Amino acid sequence: MPETFIVRSVLTAVRSLPDYRRLSILDLSCGDGEILEALHGDGCRVEGTHYRPDDYILRNPRPVLNQVRIHENISLDAALPFASASYDVVLLTEVLEHLPDHFLALREVTRIVRPGGYLVLTTPNVSRLHSRFYFFLTGTHKLVMRRIGWDTEPARLQENHINPMDFPMCHALLRILGMEIQSLATTRIKKRHLGLLPLVPLIWLASWREFRVRRGGPGFAEGEADLFRKMMSVPVLLSEQLLIVARKKTDSLSDPPQCEP
Repeated sequence: MPETFIVRSVLTAVRSLPDYRRLSILDLSCGDGEILEALHGDGCRVEGTHYRPDDYILRNPRPVLNQVRIHENISLDAALPFASASYDVVLLTEVLEHLPDHFLALREVTRIVRPGGYLVLTTPNVSRLHSRFYFFLTGTHKLVMRRIGWDTEPARLQENHINPMDFPMCHALLRILGMEIQSLATTRIKKRHLGLLPLVPLIWLASWREFRVRRGGPGFAEGEADLFRKMMSVPVLLSEQLLIVARKKTDSLSDPPQCEP
């Protein structure tokens, strides 16, 4: 269940889309329905999905869950039961970090987005300065529910942040799947983390060496330059979550590329 500041940031992103009230929107793993409730109130055509009836994130279900179509028993670890190019906007809010296979999930999500449509996603930002520094000291990223114990039941693994995604991986996968990142936004910046800003010149130099190397095939250098710019942006360096708005290319195939076994 996303915190209030995340819900608010996602709504701001959706409401910034052109003529958003006329768009069909699917909220994957919509939880209690806070985002659906707000967008339904705006007059949007909205639908949602739930993973299972006893999902741990269902704590305070909103009335909107009985007013709009909610697809039940939808697992993001498998093919989604929706036709290709079905929705103008798909929301993926605080979900990716719970899934074992990012490529499978994003491939299915991008498949059901119409060409010219949007994916709005948030996920904990392990690329932010505070998480990087914490990892340097402890060997673990600064995330809620990141570590699991030996007593964790397999059926409850998805309740933890078992597979956080860093920004470079997300940047590459979205491009491979026919999506272009339109914008990055912040959800929340904690004031005490601003004390890490003196590290930015060192981060800039290390990032330049890592992401500006001219290697790879056609388009590689362009992609690395774009990644470098985004890695040095305020949302990536400081935001608690990555908040990404990506647009599906109008010349994209409805079915994105498959991953070879």
